[in-house]
Amino acid sequence: HDHLPTIPITGSRCELEFWYHMGGSGIGMMLVNMDFGYYSENLLTLTGDQGDVWKQAKIPLGYRENFHFSIIGTIGSSYQGDIAIDDIKMINCKPSESNNPGECTFDNGMCGFQDDRNFDDFDWIRKNQGTPSVYTGPK
Repeated sequence: HDHLPTIPITGSRCELEFWYHMGGSGIGMMLVNMDFGYYSENLLTLTGDQGDVWKQAKIPLGYRENFHFSIIGTIGSSYQGDIAIDDIKMINCKPSESNNPGECTFDNGMCGFQDDRNFDDFDWIRKNQGTPSVYTGPK
């Protein structure tokens, strides 16, 4: 369970865009939520093996105020599967993308993402290249 810092405001054409990989027979699910303090709105739910390929998600957000995103991954039926995310961007949003706390390529760090180790079944790991075990993640 990871989340970004609070985003103060977005423009009416705002979109959340990122790449994900969910491969393996033991995949649970990935949820992308928009959190507003006392409640959350689910933006995307993906379950099970999505194939051994990176896919792009684009989620229209529109005008929003004072929120952050949560990305929640769950374990499925076995260890044979991993969920990976990369290149998170907020597009056509305000404030401008150059100062946007909602954009991260993960190339130089976690960009303010924090792992809530008490919330879910596993922990996010920042890494390039594939996983060391067979049938458990991106190659």
